[in-house]
Amino acid sequence: MYSPGDDVSVIAVDELKTSEEFNFELIASPIQNATDVYSAARQLLRNVDAIYTGTDNLIVENLSSVLKAANEAKKPILAGDEGTG
Repeated sequence: MYSPGDDVSVIAVDELKTSEEFNFELIASPIQNATDVYSAARQLLRNVDAIYTGTDNLIVENLSSVLKAANEAKKPILAGDEGTG
C-alpha cells in the first residue's frame, strides 16, 4: 500500500518491483486518501499473505485502519521502519 502522491513511496515501490533480492510477488496498491485505507487494506488482504507498509506518510498516519483490517483477516503487517506500529 502506498500513496502515488508521495514521491519517496513511488520510488520505493519501483525499487521493490525491480528487485531480485526478495522472493515474493509484489502487489502494489495505490491509496489516494485516508478514507480509502481501511477498505483498500481489506481488499488487498483477500489476495496477499501480508501487507508491507513502507514509510508512506498516508499509510503510517492511518496505520490503525490497516491493522484493523489485518487483524480481521488474521494476516501480518510488515512495517517499513522500527518506529511504525
